[in-house]
Amino acid sequence: MPNKRLLLTVAVAILAAAAIPLSFGGDPMVRLAVIGIFLLVGPGSALVLMLKLSEQSNRFGHLMVPLLGSMAIGLSLAIALILSTVMVYAQLWNPPLAVAGLAGATLLVLALGLTRYRRSHNGAV
Repeated sequence: MPNKRLLLTVAVAILAAAAIPLSFGGDPMVRLAVIGIFLLVGPGSALVLMLKLSEQSNRFGHLMVPLLGSMAIGLSLAIALILSTVMVYAQLWNPPLAVAGLAGATLLVLALGLTRYRRSHNGAV
């Protein structure tokens, strides 16, 4: 389980890091793919990884994977919707800045979750 958690953390971190420069420019098809996938799973995955759930910590085992995946997608879409709604009501519509800020916040939450996970498992990742 620790290797799966680390692999997922690194994958989401790479996606978030790639979304920052692509939010300001680049090939439109690459931007669409990277930013679209990031907005679909990035922020929610970071929050789901903050949860201390593992196959051993619950009685459902591998049945939690689809639930956690749908939670990640739902949280990501909700966060993006809330952010865009706040931007519209504040009359500060700037989608590139919003994507870059959301990617930065995702990287911060991932780093926080990783240090918290390492601390709780005595340095074993």
